[in-house]
Amino acid sequence: QVALVLLADAAKINFNFNPAKKEIYSLNLSKLNLAKFKTIGFAIKKKNYKDVISLRVEFTNSFKEKSEVYVKNIPYKWQDYKVDLSEFKHINDWTNISELTFTVEEWNARENEGVVYIDNVRLLR
Repeated sequence: QVALVLLADAAKINFNFNPAKKEIYSLNLSKLNLAKFKTIGFAIKKKNYKDVISLRVEFTNSFKEKSEVYVKNIPYKWQDYKVDLSEFKHINDWTNISELTFTVEEWNARENEGVVYIDNVRLLR
């Protein structure tokens, strides 16, 4: 198995920072063993071409270890990203991954409301 698809259809993070401070799209991975995978890949875009948005990508394992990477300047048109799992520095055990979250935070978006789309989330060997 070269790739493991976690999300085949586009997901939408519809954010409005009044009063919320962040919006999250979460995937329950049910203690998935990711030890043999090297990279996470996904496609993202924003709806408002004027907005400047960074997206937080975070893994959590069943031992409550969490680690995040930020994808900066999300584009207006679909763009594919690949992030090495080694960049998630605070995860020591990849054999029991419980959750993958994508977060838009108030301090990482110029506008107070908008939409970010995520598609084709997959793990690659």
